[in-house]
Amino acid sequence: MTKINHRTLSAIATACLSFAFAQTASAGEVEVLHYWTSGGEAKAAVTLKNQMTKLGHTWKDFAVAGGGGESAMTVLKSRVVSGNPPAAAQIKGPSIQEWAGEGVLANIDDVAKANNWDALLPKVVADAMKYKGNYVAVPVNVHRV
Repeated sequence: MTKINHRTLSAIATACLSFAFAQTASAGEVEVLHYWTSGGEAKAAVTLKNQMTKLGHTWKDFAVAGGGGESAMTVLKSRVVSGNPPAAAQIKGPSIQEWAGEGVLANIDDVAKANNWDALLPKVVADAMKYKGNYVAVPVNVHRV
């Protein structure tokens, strides 16, 4: 994982809490469906989890291995259809628009504004995180570039 300063990590962790499906998580517990399961990805997920713990929240890990995320998306679809979506999920860029179009992603403009995303994010990234002009996703990358 590339070095991230504490402020950025806090913003990501805080935003991760808000990257929620329309149904909210209970009392500080955030179930996070992701496929960061190998090597450095898993270590990065632990770093995010630890930061959220420092902020007083509980990260309920829901890691789904295999298929480059395909297995995780199958599980996510099943959970959403059954009315039991996780509070947060790792979703690749193009799919964000699809999920937002289904009305299952929450508006997180308040988090984006508080963390000055419009000034900090490249326009192409900000646009990918927005649906109809509103932030509905958090830009997170745990890979080295």
